[in-house]
Amino acid sequence: MNKTIEALNNSGLYQEPVSVTRNGVEYLVWLPVKSVLGIHRTDIIIKQVPTKPLDKVNEIYDSAYAEKYRAYEETETGRAINSLRNAMTYRELFTEADTVDVGIGYGTFIIDTDRKGWDVNPVAIAWLTATNMLFDPTKNKIKYATFWDSLEHIDDPKELLDNITDGVAMSIPYLVLNNQVPDNVDIDKLMDDLLQWKHHRVDEHLWYFIEIGIGDIDKFIYDDAIYYFLWSVYHGDFDDPNSGQLNNDETLFGREDILSYSFRRYKGG
Repeated sequence: MNKTIEALNNSGLYQEPVSVTRNGVEYLVWLPVKSVLGIHRTDIIIKQVPTKPLDKVNEIYDSAYAEKYRAYEETETGRAINSLRNAMTYRELFTEADTVDVGIGYGTFIIDTDRKGWDVNPVAIAWLTATNMLFDPTKNKIKYATFWDSLEHIDDPKELLDNITDGVAMSIPYLVLNNQVPDNVDIDKLMDDLLQWKHHRVDEHLWYFIEIGIGDIDKFIYDDAIYYFLWSVYHGDFDDPNSGQLNNDETLFGREDILSYSFRRYKGG
């Protein structure tokens, strides 16, 4: 059983997922529980069910994939994005030696730092091994993790997140739709819009996070699909006074429909 799906189903935050098949691909759609006291949740989560075994899905991550990221990371925009990501982790006090970057791209974020890295791409694994920067967070605990355009690629991230003891930071595609009404979502129209979205990629992006009826991407508050997803799966806490960043800085630098988050794990009391 996929532990992430199980956590969402047991969270009490979502209705039973609806199974939808498009072009031979199955998707699970989680709509929020119905509004209470007139408060309408506007977040939706969609999971693409892999079309083939995960070891075959991971074959898309190869030398050509790494080279694509090298070319991007060496552009002016790529360098600016890397600076934004560094700034976010520094503000959150994510100590470099206690941080693993999950899905390293071409490694720009961890080069010349004490950060570790983890990936499924054999090219990235070979480089991380050769540079003594390989760390497997699915088997070992560590304080912090970063997921720059990577969480949405992971079929079952809960196992990994369970080993991140203190906090996470990420950038992630986020679809904003203004043609839906809370509590009366047209799932067929929702899927039409998802399949036409630039960030829809079969067997590469396995999780999609959607907000409906809220205007522009810069109108967000800490009450969205990422918040509820990570509360369910990771027990993340935006209310920690030492935590909580949400911004669309990467979109302002030219990356369409990207939000960035950081927050610490809820330790309660």
